[in-house]
Amino acid sequence: GWLDPGDKIIHASFPEFLAAVRKAVDWDNLKVVKAESRVPARDTMGTSTMPGILTSHMYLKLANHEAQTLLEKRAEPMCAAAWLLGCEYPRTYLDIAWKNLLANHPHDTICGASVDTIYPDAMNRYEQSRQISHNMTNLAEFEVLAKTTKRDRDAKDQLFTVFNSLAQERTELA
Repeated sequence: GWLDPGDKIIHASFPEFLAAVRKAVDWDNLKVVKAESRVPARDTMGTSTMPGILTSHMYLKLANHEAQTLLEKRAEPMCAAAWLLGCEYPRTYLDIAWKNLLANHPHDTICGASVDTIYPDAMNRYEQSRQISHNMTNLAEFEVLAKTTKRDRDAKDQLFTVFNSLAQERTELA
C-alpha cells in the first residue's frame, strides 16, 4: 500500500494544511535539485509527469468548466422543464453541444498534452457548445414563460417567474 505502519491521514482545510507545512519545513535548509526529476518508469503511484509536457493550458480548463456548467446546469434542466410543459425537447442541438464538449475530454486535449495546433480547434468546440447551450437555455426560458403567463390576466394578476438554476432551493431575491 501507500501508507507505512504508523502513518496517518488527517482531513484538514487548505489553510490548516499550509499552516502545518509552514511549521514542519526547515525553510533555511531545503535541498535544491537541479536536474530532470521525472521518472515515469519507476512511478507506481500514478504521479509521474510525462517527458516533453511542460504545460497545462489553463484556459482550456476554464473554457471547459464554463461550457460544461452551462450545458449541464442550465441548458439541460431548462429544456427539461419546458419539455414537461409540453414543448419540444431540442435533442439534436443538445446532442451537438455535448459532442463538441466531450470531443475535448480525451486526456491529451484537456490536460494540455497534445501539440499546440489542436488547441484553437478545441476552443472552437467549447465556443460552439457554449453558444448552443446559451441559445437553448434562452429558448426554453421563453417557452416556459409562454406556457405559464396568461395574456388575458390583468397586469396585477400576472405571475412573477424566477428561474433558479442551483441544485438547492432558494427563497431570497437578488
